[in-house]
Amino acid sequence: RIVRADGTELFVIEGIAPRAEVIDEIFGSRAEGGLASAISWAESVSQPNDLRGVHFIDADYINSEWKDHDYAGALGLAKHPKIRDWLIRQACEKAAATDESQIEKLAADLKGNEHHIALGRAASLLLQRGDPRAYELLDEVKDDLWNVPDLGDVARRDPQGLLDWVLSQEQAVNRDKIASSVRYEWGKQDAAAAAQWVRGLNPQQRSDLGVDRMMNATVERLLKQP
Repeated sequence: RIVRADGTELFVIEGIAPRAEVIDEIFGSRAEGGLASAISWAESVSQPNDLRGVHFIDADYINSEWKDHDYAGALGLAKHPKIRDWLIRQACEKAAATDESQIEKLAADLKGNEHHIALGRAASLLLQRGDPRAYELLDEVKDDLWNVPDLGDVARRDPQGLLDWVLSQEQAVNRDKIASSVRYEWGKQDAAAAAQWVRGLNPQQRSDLGVDRMMNATVERLLKQP
């Protein structure tokens, strides 16, 4: 707490999570008057890390009228990378509920990591339906597979097919993230099959995919259960 000379009290908020919540609330309040106003304010924030309150997906601005927001159009107003990433994810979320084809159209207009964010969302939806075209999109985003969301939903369709693909992509970045999430979800559905897949890996593959870390984390979690 800081007390100014005029008696005004200021409260200093420390820590990423609390600051993110404050930024989230302010952004949401301003967004009620229009995304342009909210974006303009967010890009004026002096501390870049504060923008994590917008960047993190748990700071979604979605309410009963969220489908009316032109997130893709708002990209023309945004310059800060964190805000642009957030808008792209929101545009993809809206398209997934209204017109999925718009996700790939949006991706075509983007470059670099922004392009990968949109394609990763499109690939995730295709994987959830068992559409093999998903692997064509995954080939485009393997510079960072972190951009493929909702792996819990993906794993319910064809976990072994996806894990086999990940195993074959030795140069893909963050492939261990997909391997960890999909193997974990697969294990909840069919532990024997998931374990058998792991046993078929050689030591180098186990190391590359972080399988030993996955298994140790699972054992530790089970030991903590009553």
